[in-house]
Amino acid sequence: MKELLEKMFAIEGVKGVVAVKSDDGSRVESAGEASSVLDDISAFVGSCGDVISKLLKLNGFNDLKFYTENVVYIIVPKDDLYIGLQVENRSDIDEIRDKIGEIIKGKTEPAQPVTAPEEKTSDTEKKAEEVVEEKTAESSVLNLSPNIKKFIESKVLQINYLIDEFSEGGGKDDWLQNVIYSLKTIDTENKMSNALIEEGNEVKLYIEKVSDDISENEISTISKGIIDELCKLAVRRYGTDQTKQKIQNVIKKITKSKVG
Repeated sequence: MKELLEKMFAIEGVKGVVAVKSDDGSRVESAGEASSVLDDISAFVGSCGDVISKLLKLNGFNDLKFYTENVVYIIVPKDDLYIGLQVENRSDIDEIRDKIGEIIKGKTEPAQPVTAPEEKTSDTEKKAEEVVEEKTAESSVLNLSPNIKKFIESKVLQINYLIDEFSEGGGKDDWLQNVIYSLKTIDTENKMSNALIEEGNEVKLYIEKVSDDISENEISTISKGIIDELCKLAVRRYGTDQTKQKIQNVIKKITKSKVG
């Protein structure tokens, strides 16, 4: 994957590339100027693209392109990943897309390195390793704790941006009810269900009610499910083209909030 992203980054005009998991949006690999904004947009747009494709009974999508003032974002699906590229806004953007497609199609897996045979370890060493692994697993969530609040807030912000855009300044009841219903359906372990409340015409976050053992992957999975359901409702209500335009408007808001 690193080799693939490096080839894309070598294309003139490409400023940064990331590969994120399609199920939870977590970063797998990157090249160039790859900020967290690119992670969010790649996961967000890729997920919405999948939703629209399934609703239209299409066989997936080749790529998606979204413009902001100075930058073009191109999202390409690859296996169980979304590859996101940040590209200069230039006249030959379609040629760049063609080059990206050629790299995707022509990519071959590098030869696997030869590994030395495993050394046998004693039972005592194995037990010691198991203890270390257990402690690492237990502390992994705790290590995420300083970032959890900011991470959840960013996901809730995306959801509220979508509700604002899809409601077109009118009533938000249908969209808010969609979010709460999706949350209860997806969050079967009640990790976030008590923390997200429909209040004051938006989804309000009460961080103190989030389960203290929640992980970033769980947050991403829950928020992705909510966003997918919002996009489905938008496609049914507005159609594909109008929904894509509204998603582009949300992307502009996300990039401005991240920069700001």
